[in-house]
Amino acid sequence: MIDKRLFKLPKAKIMLAMLAGLMFLQAFAILGQGIFLARAIVGSWKQQPFTEIAQDVLLFFDLLFITARYQLVSKMVHEPLCKSNNYTFAPATT
Repeated sequence: MIDKRLFKLPKAKIMLAMLAGLMFLQAFAILGQGIFLARAIVGSWKQQPFTEIAQDVLLFFDLLFITARYQLVSKMVHEPLCKSNNYTFAPATT
């Protein structure tokens, strides 16, 4: 659950929207990695020439680097939010 007081921080809504968008990008990249890696493995199992499975291998590595880049961007977006301790809130009570 997200604490409602979090939305009172400056630019919190924009940051959360950016993180949500990056999360969906990462989800599709991970799905693509699985698909293209599986196709490359099946192609090599069937002993197809590398030229036929090269596209699947390259797409797998492209998506791998997109996911790695997402992790870096997410860390760069998340750290400034954690370091800005200008606001203190009391712990949430249930």
